[in-house]
Amino acid sequence: MMMLPVRGNERSASLLAALDERCLAFVAGLPEPLRGLGLRRGTYTGEPGDDPFAGPSTLNPGVTLTPWLFWQTTSRLDDKTFLDLAEAGCLIVISSALLDHLVDGQAESPEDAVLLQRLFHERGIAGLRVCLGGGSPFWVIGDRLIAEHLEGLASEKRMRADPTGFSYPEFQKMVQAKFAPIVLTMAAYLAATNRLELLEPVEASIKLARYATHRPYV
Repeated sequence: MMMLPVRGNERSASLLAALDERCLAFVAGLPEPLRGLGLRRGTYTGEPGDDPFAGPSTLNPGVTLTPWLFWQTTSRLDDKTFLDLAEAGCLIVISSALLDHLVDGQAESPEDAVLLQRLFHERGIAGLRVCLGGGSPFWVIGDRLIAEHLEGLASEKRMRADPTGFSYPEFQKMVQAKFAPIVLTMAAYLAATNRLELLEPVEASIKLARYATHRPYV
């Protein structure tokens, strides 16, 4: 389990609690049946059961809480900007998890899951646009990462249909593509702090670390 810089850090803990509150408030405001689906933990982890969703902090921190794992880089932002970016990035990452479950056939109600996925993704993109503006260099990077994620899911579909025609390099590329939305969150922070020159090592560290464990969402 990854350790977050929360214990003994009042600011970090306060921001983390605020992220949970924001995400839960967003889900609670959705119409049924999407609200009920969004309030189930298994919707995001792909696990069976009716355990309630208690916020992003209860999911895999390496997926939903990347800004806290790169605290020395991200904490230079003021609280509002930090939290706005964290919320937007988290919603996009969660939307990618929902899309992954759809591709894997894990969604209990695919029609509802599609709608929930779109709401999360669009809310996250809108949040980033407010924070960064439409002219930020982030958007070229963001478009690349979103396209990479979708290409990875398409590759997974092809592999499932014909495993014999899939090479190990293609498998590596497919797995790392699943973590492109996580990189997107950090790209937004680096754009907000004018440190996009750090994107290449940050992206490599995220993809390689997550590839080593290959446990995207639980």
